[in-house]
Amino acid sequence: MGLAVAGGNVAAAAMAEPYVTQSLLRNDGKLLGWIIGGPPFENMEFTMAVFSTSLYRDNPGAVKAYLRAHLEAVKWLNQNLDESRSILARRLSLSSEVSKNINLLRFPEDGRNDPALLDSMQPVMINTGMLKAPIPAVRLYDETLLNEVLKEKR
Repeated sequence: MGLAVAGGNVAAAAMAEPYVTQSLLRNDGKLLGWIIGGPPFENMEFTMAVFSTSLYRDNPGAVKAYLRAHLEAVKWLNQNLDESRSILARRLSLSSEVSKNINLLRFPEDGRNDPALLDSMQPVMINTGMLKAPIPAVRLYDETLLNEVLKEKR
């Protein structure tokens, strides 16, 4: 996408990391702003773990095993930012300059969603037509198994 901007084939592009950093380092164009990390989404829930209802009900042990692994991975990533960047660079064939400068996503170490943050995003989503009406975020999540996994660690 950055090369399309640089070549004049498109006027603008939206990109995810690490491609936005790669494009900026190549001087493909100018950064107009961060969609995630800038207004109105300075803080944003970017991703979450989702399981099918049948897996959740029929095999809670598998869901808990995934949650344990996810929490360990997040803890390791947050404690090893340089190595995280190095792994990302190897897997995506990024230059060391790109890997040093990318805006890494951060995940909460307890794996919890932030209902207040999700609720605060909804007016923007309603204004853009992504939602028709607000949905209380606390109704959207069942953290029962996550709470059980978190209690194991105490």
